[in-house]
Amino acid sequence: MDKYFKEDIDYLIENCKYLIELDKKTVLITGSTGLIGSLLIKTILENNKVRKMNTKVIALCRNEEKFKEMFIDYLNDINLKLILSDIKDNVEIEMKKTSVPFTNGTYNFGKNDITLNVVMDDGSKVDITGALKDDASFTGAANAVKKDNQLAVKDATVRAAFNTTDDAAKKILQNYNTGSLNSGKNVGCANSYEVTVLNLATCTGEVTTEYLVDAFVKNPTVAASDIKLTTADGVAFTAAQLGANINIAVNQNAIDAAKNGVTGVVQNAVTISFKADTENVTGSISLPINLTTLSLSSAVVTAYGKTLN
Repeated sequence: MDKYFKEDIDYLIENCKYLIELDKKTVLITGSTGLIGSLLIKTILENNKVRKMNTKVIALCRNEEKFKEMFIDYLNDINLKLILSDIKDNVEIEMKKTSVPFTNGTYNFGKNDITLNVVMDDGSKVDITGALKDDASFTGAANAVKKDNQLAVKDATVRAAFNTTDDAAKKILQNYNTGSLNSGKNVGCANSYEVTVLNLATCTGEVTTEYLVDAFVKNPTVAASDIKLTTADGVAFTAAQLGANINIAVNQNAIDAAKNGVTGVVQNAVTISFKADTENVTGSISLPINLTTLSLSSAVVTAYGKTLN
């Protein structure tokens, strides 16, 4: 061992009182072949000898050969355990959000909805969620009301979700070989999530199309694709996605308003409710519509022989 390095270790053993508090404890040290990591490991192991203590060290590293070369004097120390951080087979998603509403489609779980862990050989877990991009998203099924749903996320999808430009994220990932996440396999799931019945009464919504009064008098209907619904936790989709689970009814007040030539917003004009035979949806929601005598949404303006968009 370099004599100056040995002097630093001896100084820490003599002056760092916190080393005494580590007796009979286990310490996980990342970056074990770096300057600080290697100094910490050797200090703890030498402190065991000097003070006859029993502090165990779990050393995390990416390069086994470099580790063995650097710690050649400690390879037979029973208090030192090496864990190689090739994470291709031990990345695991743990669901923080364990209940989502039925949407008859998919549900996108964001960074705040999950915890991304690396599972060590001894079963301990290291949280690396902070290395994900803020807009990272993992898709799960929400097309049937049931329990015990698990995310099916490919390892390459996780790899693509890492923030490779942020310094804080780089620091989290510096001890892991993320390049190995390219096998096409699904990462593990620590737990499951439940898809629950969608309560329309807890949703917000809007009718995204305005209706010409004359046309609405002749055909007083609102298309499911023109209705945007948003769940209480912010998931947006069209009513068309709910398919045969719902009824859409135009209320009489909207029909009367159109017949009377009323324009503008008509409150409680259309009601979306669950069908009696569905087990996926409950409740109802009423939304306004906008009646107009002229729609400019598809108008074409021509000036000086040129069409303006």
